[in-house]
Amino acid sequence: MEPSCLYDSLALHQRMSLALVLPLSALLGLTLGLVGGGGAVLGIPLLVYLAGLSPESAIPMNLLIIALASLTGIWLGRRQRSLHRRAVFLIGGMGAIGAPLGASLTHRLTEPILLISMLSLMLLATLSIWKTREEEADLNPETHIQTCQGRRCALIGFGVGFLTGLLGVGGGVLLVPAMTFLARMPFRMASQTSMAITAINASVGFVSHLSTPIDPSFAFIYLMMVLLGMILAQSIRHLLALHTLKIYFTSMMAAAAIVMLLHQWQNTLIP
Repeated sequence: MEPSCLYDSLALHQRMSLALVLPLSALLGLTLGLVGGGGAVLGIPLLVYLAGLSPESAIPMNLLIIALASLTGIWLGRRQRSLHRRAVFLIGGMGAIGAPLGASLTHRLTEPILLISMLSLMLLATLSIWKTREEEADLNPETHIQTCQGRRCALIGFGVGFLTGLLGVGGGVLLVPAMTFLARMPFRMASQTSMAITAINASVGFVSHLSTPIDPSFAFIYLMMVLLGMILAQSIRHLLALHTLKIYFTSMMAAAAIVMLLHQWQNTLIP
C-alpha cells in the first residue's frame, strides 16, 4: 500500500473512532449522573479500544475526568439535598483501607476466575437494585440518618473497597446496590452519595498517577462531552421514575459484561 493511502486509511480510522468516542463520552457522563457510577467500567474500554490510548495513559485521564465530572454533578445537584455526608466519610474512608488489601491479592487469581467473579458480582449488584423498594419523596439525609450507622456503613465501605481493589470493578457500580440494599438508602440519595465518594477516590487515584503524561487537548474534549452528559443527567434525573433508573442501571451492567466477555474471547483467540 502506498504511504499516502496508508496515511489516509489511518486518518479515516481516527476520525471514525473520534465520531464514536464523543457521543459515548457523553453517555458516560449521563450514566455517572443518573446512577452514581460506571466511570471506570465504561471509561477505560472507551479510551483504550476506541480512542487508541494505552492503558497507562487511559487510567489517569479517566480518573481526572471522572473526578471533575463527579464534582460538577455534586454541585449541580446541591439543591436536592440528597447527599448523605456521614456515608461519604464512613464508606469512603473504609474503602480506602480495603482497596489496597484487595489489590494485594489480585495476582493470586487467574484471569478466568477474575472474570467469573466480576460477572457474578455485577449480576448480584443488578439483582440487589431490583429488590429496592420505591423510595420516599423525602430525600433529606437527616430523615435517613439511621440508614448509615457506623458499623454497617463501615463494613460496606471496607467490603466495596476490597472488591474494587481485588477485581478492578468501579466502586460506584458496587456502592449504589450496597447502599440501597444493605443500608436501605433511597436510590437517588445512594447515587448522589456514590458520586461524592467516586470524586474522592478518583482524585486520590489521579494524584498517584501524576507522573504519567496525558494529552491535554484530547482530555479537554473528553471532559466537555462527559460534562455535557452529566448536565443532562442532573436536569432529568428527578423526572425519571425509579423503575426507569433501574432499567438504565441494568443496561449499563449488561453492556459492561459484554465488553468483558468480548475482551476475554479476543485474548483466547490471540494468546
